[in-house]
Amino acid sequence: MSPSIRVNPITARPTITTTRQGTTLTISWTAGAAGFILESTPTLGAGANWTPVAGTPNPLTGAGSANINTASGAGFYRLRKP
Repeated sequence: MSPSIRVNPITARPTITTTRQGTTLTISWTAGAAGFILESTPTLGAGANWTPVAGTPNPLTGAGSANINTASGAGFYRLRKP
């Protein structure tokens, strides 16, 4: 009998960048974000309610960006692999 070989894929972490112009925050991600979900929450901590960012594919399909209006206050963003 031949020995069994198991190969685990290497998962590269995607890169996320931000730029801001006035009240518009642009969040951009690399193609490595495919399969991830861009989420946001207004607060951090145990009670944080993370929700998908409106207007972005769910899950992301490759490189892209989203424009966020920051006039409504603070927000926190993350990429999450479901």
